[in-house]
Amino acid sequence: MQGNEGMTDFHTHVLPGMDDGSRSAGESAEMLGMLRAQGVTRLIASPHYYRQRETIPEFTERRGHSAEKLAGEAGAAPPPCMVLGAEAAFFADMSKEPGLRRLCIGGTDMLLLEMPFAPWPAAVVNEVYQIVSSRGITPVIAHVERYMEHKRNLEALDRLISFGVVIQSNAEFFLERGTRRRAFGMLAAGRIHVFGSDCHDTHDRPPNMGALAALLKKKLPPGRLEALQAAEDGLFAGQG
Repeated sequence: MQGNEGMTDFHTHVLPGMDDGSRSAGESAEMLGMLRAQGVTRLIASPHYYRQRETIPEFTERRGHSAEKLAGEAGAAPPPCMVLGAEAAFFADMSKEPGLRRLCIGGTDMLLLEMPFAPWPAAVVNEVYQIVSSRGITPVIAHVERYMEHKRNLEALDRLISFGVVIQSNAEFFLERGTRRRAFGMLAAGRIHVFGSDCHDTHDRPPNMGALAALLKKKLPPGRLEALQAAEDGLFAGQG
């Protein structure tokens, strides 16, 4: 991140009609314009994937059609580079799912993973380890702040990081005054690695990466923003 430029948004619901995100291709195109204006050069489109609702081939087909609609609506405007991925909800024996790699962020071995919203038992932590060790996939834990009300999860988080798991936080965690101190504490402790807007629309949950970049630039020591950006770039280069 150099100023507000060159940001990667690791978590957006920008694809139209996929889940609880954008309702139309027109709204999605407007969101892309907002992200571009905020200095985002690359974004991860991460619609929800729930195993109990559809198969992975069904999901990826829907995602492809949605991306095509958005590309047609965006037209000649130069949007940020959009990479297709998924926000995959954890399920038992996830490491044994044959098509799991199809949910990874395009061109990488990273999987945006939504963990259970409950204390994580050892079996859940071990399953994440199996995703890393047996499948060669790097989970990116989505919106880490939503799980931290459980003390067990905070303790488990350090184990996950020791496996090579990447931790993502939403911009709101830093922007909201009630959680800002904890957010910066987790960042300083190495418990947050990448950021996302988790934007869903242009009004209630709009893109906010520009506000996050401005805050980080103000609060972090010189060179820290550049180090965070270099780490993000390393992930996409397979060097993270």
